[in-house]
Amino acid sequence: MTERSNSRGQGPEPLSSLMGSIVSCQRRPQFTVQQQARLTWLECNGALERRHTCGVYLAEGKRQGELPTLVVYIDSSALMQDFTTDHLLYVGRVSHAGLEVADVRFKLSHKRPSEPTYPKGGVTAAASSCEATSLPPLTPEQEEQVTQEVADLPDGLRDTAADAMRASLKWEMAQRPKTGE
Repeated sequence: MTERSNSRGQGPEPLSSLMGSIVSCQRRPQFTVQQQARLTWLECNGALERRHTCGVYLAEGKRQGELPTLVVYIDSSALMQDFTTDHLLYVGRVSHAGLEVADVRFKLSHKRPSEPTYPKGGVTAAASSCEATSLPPLTPEQEEQVTQEVADLPDGLRDTAADAMRASLKWEMAQRPKTGE
């Protein structure tokens, strides 16, 4: 059996270089690929996912050139069903955060997580980046847009939907790169 060469004809590429090209090392060059995958998972998901995550593993693709699979170990069989149903949503989240994966699979862990752990120099609390106090305020145009979009909703739902839309818009604004600096 012969070894396949990469697209540039330079011979076989080691897995570490392939994984390094999939996971952006520009944000955290001091971390391993597995640590970066864990941080990406914890950063791009909510408190529920973080609280029930026991571990994260980036499994290499079965074939050469295939994207890896993100395997997430969680502590609740009930949540495993919910998370598995929404696995494509999680693929989109981690891909948007810079971690290209073929799939996100969930497995039941036999140990409960105490608190999410982060490598030294990483995120001290992923939730702190999502606090409402650190998010930018909405523009008057955005406030008007929210008001118009929820105007036809029933009274009991209107305020909740408006709050959710405001939070989503603020989060999107906070995620955009700053211009003019």
